[in-house]
Amino acid sequence: MTRHATGSQKASYMKTIIVHRLAGLFLSLAACLMLDSPAVAQQSSDTADKTLGADSDSSTTVAKPERRIVRIIGNTKLDVRQWPLLGKPEAKYVFVEMFDYTCPHCRDMHHSIQGAFKRYGKDLAVMALPVPLNASCNNQIGQTESLHIESCELANLAIAVWRVNPSKYHEYHDWLFEPSTPRTAAAARQRAIQIVDEDQLNKVLGKQVPQKFISSHVKLYAKAGGGSIPKMLFPNITLVGNIGTDSLCQTIERELGNQ
Repeated sequence: MTRHATGSQKASYMKTIIVHRLAGLFLSLAACLMLDSPAVAQQSSDTADKTLGADSDSSTTVAKPERRIVRIIGNTKLDVRQWPLLGKPEAKYVFVEMFDYTCPHCRDMHHSIQGAFKRYGKDLAVMALPVPLNASCNNQIGQTESLHIESCELANLAIAVWRVNPSKYHEYHDWLFEPSTPRTAAAARQRAIQIVDEDQLNKVLGKQVPQKFISSHVKLYAKAGGGSIPKMLFPNITLVGNIGTDSLCQTIERELGNQ
């Protein structure tokens, strides 16, 4: 037997439908406002690491790159991805170089390293750590020679370029070493803003990020005995001065061939 709703029951029923529809509309508007909010629109770095593009399976996560550790000076260990790098972190051979962009011997060694890159290609990477021979940013230096007056500025700019766009670091590094005499800081800055975003470059420089790296480089330099540069650091030996491409390649294969 079918029961017919009374007038009061119908009114109550219609009131319930209206309330539900208004609630649904309110939630939809709230969701839109939340999506437009910077706090929601900008994911944290942890979330971004786990999320692929919008078209990807939401259940899939991005695997963080495996750490690539290089050992130098006995048992000192460096993560390749955390330091200025020429080449790819996955390269077969990786060693550390300490240098100054205003140092003539470092310029000669740069050409030897270029020769090694031509020989090994993508199989070679160099952790390139600027160590300015300038007392204002290197507490291991007693007196700054006139040749090295702008070495801190050049190192700061190089590291800033690396931080803004790691893929441009090798190009910029080679450009700094290209002429027979050191680039000026003014020319180096002009070149830097041609290859990376100027605002981002200024932001990195303003936060003194390069100075922090240089400080760490100097500590490693002191641990390696200080003194002359360039230094090429391998797991068991440290080479000092320009050794030529052939000798460098022999050392690379002897020291890193079994890794």
